[in-house]
Amino acid sequence: MSTTQFTDEQQTWLAYIKEHLIENLAIAEEDFEIMPVFERHGGLIVAKKVFGDDFNLLINKINESLAA
Repeated sequence: MSTTQFTDEQQTWLAYIKEHLIENLAIAEEDFEIMPVFERHGGLIVAKKVFGDDFNLLINKINESLAA
């Protein structure tokens, strides 16, 4: 996964993730199904479509960075 090149759609979803992280200390796959910031944009199905195979890696990297 490239750490510097994101599509416009991925950048939009990264903004949703940032919005979520302002109020939460971590992010989990389940959040994409229950949190309104994600639900109103298609939730987990759309997020996985946008990030493809890199979705889980991205979530893990975000959480690792927050814990550091």
